[in-house]
Amino acid sequence: MDAVQICNMALSHLMTQDTIMSLEPPDKTPAGRACKLFYDIALDTALQEYPWGFATKRVRLALVGTDVVTNWAFAYAYPSDCLDLRAITIPGMRDPSAEQAIPFDTGNVADAMVIFTDLEQAEVIYTGRVTNTRMFTPMFSMALSYLVGSLASSALGKPELAVPLLELYTSRIMMAAGKSMNESAQGAAPEGSIVEARR
Repeated sequence: MDAVQICNMALSHLMTQDTIMSLEPPDKTPAGRACKLFYDIALDTALQEYPWGFATKRVRLALVGTDVVTNWAFAYAYPSDCLDLRAITIPGMRDPSAEQAIPFDTGNVADAMVIFTDLEQAEVIYTGRVTNTRMFTPMFSMALSYLVGSLASSALGKPELAVPLLELYTSRIMMAAGKSMNESAQGAAPEGSIVEARR
């Protein structure tokens, strides 16, 4: 299912006969303009709802520089596709617990988002922006279609459907999150990998 299909499901939720053929470039119709306007924000919102496995990313952070004046030891570049920064961790640690949480803060340096922390060679676990719809689960795609429909409802003359569709989105995104929760069993990382990472 691609973005156009998700948008066409959203339009069907609005009980309209309209369909679109493209988002890039958008159809030059009210339905096309509404889908183009609201699809991206709806997608980012849905991605932020839960730490989806298909949107989880882990990268080694890049230092911003050594001349940043701050009360933290290091300043790192904020990942450009980050929607939800979930944890700073040492290399080799799979899923840090609350007790293993490494303090960090975010800020602005020279009009760029940065991450402050005292950890050297830090890694970050975050929810990233995913636009490849083949990565989405069917439940996620269905939930997203309800949110697109809710956001586009007023623009397409169906404001009375905004709240009902938002309620359907909420229930469907919770179902999708419950399904996603069952697709991970981290367990303890091999001790050697963490010990080596600390050296």
